[in-house]
Amino acid sequence: MLYWPLDFLVMNDDLIVIYTDASSVGLGFWFPEDCFTCQCELPHSPSTDIIFYFKELAVCSAIHLLVDIEDRPSRLLVYTDNTNTVALFNSL
Repeated sequence: MLYWPLDFLVMNDDLIVIYTDASSVGLGFWFPEDCFTCQCELPHSPSTDIIFYFKELAVCSAIHLLVDIEDRPSRLLVYTDNTNTVALFNSL
């Protein structure tokens, strides 16, 4: 897993950058190069011990969206604020 500074400029056409996050009220992701974002609300009163699940769901949802892109890049850079999420996907 690579870590880049927040001012990282994409110089490769074969790379897509995604920012993901989740909170107690919703989850979302952002594709800055395409000026595209998605968000959704979480179920009312979710248990506070499953926020990790929603952070994972945000990353999986963003990756799932890429499946339908006709000219998919071969590399993906996902920014998240949760080290457990990084560790989970780094272990795959």
